[in-house]
This record gives sequence, structure tokens and C-alpha cells, in this order.
Amino acid sequence: MARPEGSWEAYIEAKERILWEGRPTDQLFVLRPIEVLLIPGSILWSGLAAQAISAFHKPDLLSMAVQFILLTACFYFTVGRFMIDQYKRRRTVYALTEKQALIETSAFGLKVRTLPITPKLFVKLKDGTRGSVQLGRPPSAFSIFFSIKKQFGVWSGDNGDFTFRAIENPKLVFDLLQKIRSGEI
Repeated sequence: MARPEGSWEAYIEAKERILWEGRPTDQLFVLRPIEVLLIPGSILWSGLAAQAISAFHKPDLLSMAVQFILLTACFYFTVGRFMIDQYKRRRTVYALTEKQALIETSAFGLKVRTLPITPKLFVKLKDGTRGSVQLGRPPSAFSIFFSIKKQFGVWSGDNGDFTFRAIENPKLVFDLLQKIRSGEI
């Protein structure tokens, strides 16, 4: 699990205070609009892979290796990606101070990311019961089409952007960020 809430001292200045702290939901399925395409596509791909696997008549080492790779990919694209995403979200904590945003993940080793909050900071709200707040620079056409992390992020749910994902009441966090950016806080 990520560090207990309230222990950000190593990452913030002495006079900084935590204004908001939260975690993403830990439910298994966090569905996004693109899942309308990804779920049927992964089921279709799995069916085609199963058909290809059944075509192997003489199992030799190479065909067994291909079958293993296909089965592993099928499992990941249909179910595994949700399980890995849940595992990562359970080990993630978010925080806001009057100067910076922080994301700590301890899923595959401890990683703390910080982002200074400035008046020109790009902030985007995806509202909903469990929405998200994206911070940083706006996405460019180049980064969307030519970034492997962003392309794979379509499947994994995490494209590498500085985003508070699947949080309760994202509008509250967005409004707090707007107040910090404008200097009200």
C-alpha cells in the first residue's frame, strides 16, 4: 500500500499544508467511454486467438510458446488490465498543497511525482461520480499519436499524464485547483 495519509513531510516545504488528500476508487472495473470499443475488440481478438490456438495439431516447443503468448495477451486484454489497474489504484495517494500537486504510487516500487501549481498550469476536469482531474500541459497531436506510453495507456488506463484518476467529487478538487492557480489560496 501507499504511505498512510498525512505523511507527505518529505515532499513539501515546512510552511506548506495539505489542502486535499485522496485516493482513487479501488473497485475492479473503472470503465471509460473508450471501453465501448476495447471490450468487444478484446473479446473478438481472444476468440480469434483461441481459433488460431486450436489450429495447432502437433504441439512442438515453438507452437506451445506461441500459444502461451497468445493466451497471456488474451487474458491481459480481456481481464488482466482491469486487475493491474486496480492493483495500481489501491497503492496510489493524491494530495494538493497551496504550491504543488503530488501523486504517490507504490505498486511497482515507490514513485512520487510532484507538479508545481502555477497560474498557467493546464487543468482539465472529467466530471462524474468517479471522475478525474488532469494537470500539466495540454495533449498535443504529436504526443497522442507517437507516444508509446500514451497508446498503451488506452488499454491500461494510465497514459503517463499527471492525473488524479477515478477520484470522488472531482469537481471539488478542480475548484480547489482553480483557487490555488488564481492566488485565492
